[in-house]
Amino acid sequence: MSNISSVSLRRNICPTIVLSFHPKATMPARLEDQASRLGISAEQLIHRFISEGMRQQCSNDKQSPSALGTSMQDVLVRNGVLAA
Repeated sequence: MSNISSVSLRRNICPTIVLSFHPKATMPARLEDQASRLGISAEQLIHRFISEGMRQQCSNDKQSPSALGTSMQDVLVRNGVLAA
């Protein structure tokens, strides 16, 4: 059973996902501890976890190789990392 009690997505200038945990959940403290050991914020650690999970999912989907572009921005847009 998950200790996450709610998840919300807000789209403004910078899309935001808010995770809410049960008051007795230990995950927030565990995330903070791990992030501290790595010298990063808990938000950066969560971003890494999501990015790695999405990378693995894309690998499982056997997507084609990355599309080339004319600039870094173009490469990121063509490969679904950034919106056009």
